[in-house]
Amino acid sequence: MKAKIIISLLILIIMISGCTVEEDTTPKLNEYGEPYVVEKWFACAMAHDMIKDQLKAPSTVKFEKCPTDMYPDRGARVAYLGNQEYLITSYVDSQNSFGAMVRTNYQIRVQDNGEYWDILASQLS
Repeated sequence: MKAKIIISLLILIIMISGCTVEEDTTPKLNEYGEPYVVEKWFACAMAHDMIKDQLKAPSTVKFEKCPTDMYPDRGARVAYLGNQEYLITSYVDSQNSFGAMVRTNYQIRVQDNGEYWDILASQLS
């Protein structure tokens, strides 16, 4: 009898340990229903990397700063659109083909899918 109980418990433990728990990647929202600044900062930093790849001289870029906890309303504008999507509107200074520094305005929509970030849309002007 004890052997059956022990075997049953072992089987139950093995079955439970084989179950995986999916990580919740939903951003933590503040009282206004928006992600905390750290989430917006990370989306902004990812957008910088994606925009950098689209420029002629990526080593010369100077981006407008991302919002921080201390200054959440300064720097790039980051809007949470829901469904892990963010819209970042800002500018970047970089060298053009002739070596002159030029300012380029951009708007990029990115999404965090849990493993990596996707560009949903981008516009440089």
